[in-house]
Amino acid sequence: MVASKKVGGAVVRNRAKRLLRETFRKNPGLFPADIDLVVIARMGSAELAYAAVCREIQGISQVLGRRARDVLRDRQSPRPPLAPLAEPGPESPEIGPK
Repeated sequence: MVASKKVGGAVVRNRAKRLLRETFRKNPGLFPADIDLVVIARMGSAELAYAAVCREIQGISQVLGRRARDVLRDRQSPRPPLAPLAEPGPESPEIGPK
């Protein structure tokens, strides 16, 4: 959870982070497993009620789940091998100072 000073003073920033933490704690099924999330609180987020924060998070949960599945699928798929580096030949220009 990240809340910059633009969000407000320390009390306001901590409230915004507490609201987000509580939303995560009470709704673990909304968030994909094996994914690290960075949540950035924006100005005005500390003034929201808990129910409003839950609605905001629920609104993005499907998109978040889709993106997480894509990332996990890409991690599990084998990557193509890298092409070997070509050996420098006589026609290759030299690199570096002479």
